[in-house]
Amino acid sequence: MRAMQEARFLECVKRAWKTPFYRRLWGEAGVEPGDIKGLETLSSLPSFDKSDIMDSIARNPPLGDFSAMDSYGRASARRW
Repeated sequence: MRAMQEARFLECVKRAWKTPFYRRLWGEAGVEPGDIKGLETLSSLPSFDKSDIMDSIARNPPLGDFSAMDSYGRASARRW
């Protein structure tokens, strides 16, 4: 179970690095690709709140840059 959780978490992190919102949020906190090695490093990631989402929308109207839909690709997006 733990191995599956680790693998899925790392897939999410990989996708998040392709998202401008997370690159900006994590970069401002000094987190770089490769720093997040597994679930044990989850607590080192900065949190975000509604004001961060609203800032994302203001910077990139109308939907912001936090959704990561571009990182799924066309075929994956159709599944949603």
